[in-house]
Amino acid sequence: MRVRTACLLLALTVPVLAGCISTSQQPLTPGGAGNLPSLADLGAQEATKVLDQGPMRTFVWDAVSDVGARGPLVAGALPGGATWTWQRTFEVDRRLGYVDLQLNYTGDGNANLISFVVDDLGRTQCGGAGFSAPKGCTAPVPDNLTAKKSWVLRVQTGFPLSEPGMPFRASVTLHPRAHLPVSDPLAGVDKAIVFRVSDTTAPGSEPNVGVLADGTIFAQQGLSTMRSKDDGKTWQDVSPPTTAQASADPMLFVEPHSNTVYVDQLYVACSVLAWSTDAGQTWLTNPAACGNPGDDHQKIAAGPNPLGLPANAVYYAHSSFAQGVWVSHSYDGGLTFVTSPVVGVTDGRSYDNTGHVLADRKGNVYDPLYMCDSGGYMGLGVSHDFGQTFSFVEVDQEKGGPSANGCYDPDPGIAVDTDGTVYMAYTRPSGVKLTFSKDQGATWSAPVRVSLPSQLSWVHVDAIAGDPGKVAIAYRATSDSAKGPDDADGFAAWYMYVAFVENAASASPTVRVGMVSPPGDPEQRGQVCTTGVACVGGSRNLLDFIDIAVGPTGRVYTVYTDGCKQTCVTPADSRARLGLVGIEEQGPRLFADKAPWAAQGAGTESLLTTLS
Repeated sequence: MRVRTACLLLALTVPVLAGCISTSQQPLTPGGAGNLPSLADLGAQEATKVLDQGPMRTFVWDAVSDVGARGPLVAGALPGGATWTWQRTFEVDRRLGYVDLQLNYTGDGNANLISFVVDDLGRTQCGGAGFSAPKGCTAPVPDNLTAKKSWVLRVQTGFPLSEPGMPFRASVTLHPRAHLPVSDPLAGVDKAIVFRVSDTTAPGSEPNVGVLADGTIFAQQGLSTMRSKDDGKTWQDVSPPTTAQASADPMLFVEPHSNTVYVDQLYVACSVLAWSTDAGQTWLTNPAACGNPGDDHQKIAAGPNPLGLPANAVYYAHSSFAQGVWVSHSYDGGLTFVTSPVVGVTDGRSYDNTGHVLADRKGNVYDPLYMCDSGGYMGLGVSHDFGQTFSFVEVDQEKGGPSANGCYDPDPGIAVDTDGTVYMAYTRPSGVKLTFSKDQGATWSAPVRVSLPSQLSWVHVDAIAGDPGKVAIAYRATSDSAKGPDDADGFAAWYMYVAFVENAASASPTVRVGMVSPPGDPEQRGQVCTTGVACVGGSRNLLDFIDIAVGPTGRVYTVYTDGCKQTCVTPADSRARLGLVGIEEQGPRLFADKAPWAAQGAGTESLLTTLS
């Protein structure tokens, strides 16, 4: 953690990153563009064709598939549940910058093949996934190889099955080192904005963060509920006993007005909810906190109680395996829930998960959504009666792009400032976008891009607001590949950023972007897969979302998963799930004075305690 912080401060104060980015850390440096070396001596096993095109060499294989099945729902239908595999070797050495795999085939619509590049150490470097061909991926070649190495092209049964006798063509193109792009992750970054990165010491994907009125930080990392009382210098595991056993999806929400911390762990049929009003010293639990059984991707929020009871109204948003997105509300602090449909139940609309649900101080509840029908668009479920009924609003009609048919698995972000203006942050093919509504979600402004012009692909976004017109948006981005997260080139380095927006509810907002990840220390290399069961090669480790919060003095905190235990030279090096929190040290504050809830802190007595 000390090394990360030192490198970040150095990167933001001097133009040369001495000691933070070195040849040993980043051996993907492009070679010279002069006379490129011949690759004619690099061979391949049983290639149908070998093509030399300028400085590149391509190996082509024509073959046919066999029968196989993948996944627990279909593998049992075949004897032994076999997965069919075909593979061939090809040579690489340090002259190469990267290899490009392509797979094409034709089938009857039910068949699916997937492909991988496996290095000489047996590690999967990248995979071509999805449900339709063509598909492919790229994998960088480290420049510290001392001799030729044999890598493997592998074609296998995809989800759910492969068929016998289906022709396919696979190719691997070798690119010289000079073809590696040169980019600067600091391009356009405001160097006056400084973040310190704190390691919670607990691993986990899909993390959450929140801050109490006294500045105590909570972060959820998998099954671990971590607490820091010294601004992220040290962390303590204060997990509720009932939520630290097993989980399909973790979730934490901090409601600072009442100083209440909520932890929810999904077990598919329902979920276990625990809450604390004494900063994690003690917990109360509801072992069946849900609405419809068969939930997925749950989110938790809390706000004022419409009945005047001494407990928060608690909101539980989820997508259902049956059909639809739902929000369940509890007016007794999380003891019992009533469920209301949001979208996709009977209206024919298609959705992909639910974003972070949010309740304001006036009984409005917002549930942001990436929609999947009509090529993908942004939508929002809106309630004006404390979650009892919802209407659906289309927010942005920009299509989602070719990845996953325009449908995104990660979550959009939602925020409300102290004036009641609602903000929605999300990714589109044109960038990380921000739009606002001044009429409680009924109509929305023209969106503006907040990601930097130098950034080519982006994924995972969330937003938080403070004083009127002040918004902070956390997101991941890379300046190395324009193919999007699911198909990003293997040399793409991903970093965390926060965009600070002032006058956000105007036609001319001011955007300043700070970098959270230390330069030269990316948190992922290559693909960041968002397509669930279609993901291959280990690139699903970051899962679906990040989180952002604001503290009592207006400082911003963002939590994210880091895939790199050490330096990530290749995609196979970035398969970890480290739990990190970025803490703003210098930069804009979301509150000019302090948060409206900063002076509070006595907490709200639990209704369960009151009734007992």
